[in-house]
Amino acid sequence: MQLEHTIYMKLGSAELAIAVDFTVTRGRPASGPTYDCGGEPAEPAEAQIVAAQAVIVEPAVPALRRPEKRELKPVPDWMLALIRNDPDINADLLEAAGADA
Repeated sequence: MQLEHTIYMKLGSAELAIAVDFTVTRGRPASGPTYDCGGEPAEPAEAQIVAAQAVIVEPAVPALRRPEKRELKPVPDWMLALIRNDPDINADLLEAAGADA
């Protein structure tokens, strides 16, 4: 199931709202040893970022302030790579999805 969450990034003096589309792979707890196996370590939950778009809001245009009228523009590749590799953003997405990190 694909989810969406809005994150806020500071770029210079501007704060950008970024709508992130992502999926979550649920983690699993560690399993104890058995006669056949020495046990398995825990695997943490992980968020996979599918896409990210900058949310364009123009305060002078009242229609763009309504959620259904917001304008989305794809973020550049360098920003998408930054979002995908940031552990704090990953944790934020997992928290938004209700997954155990």
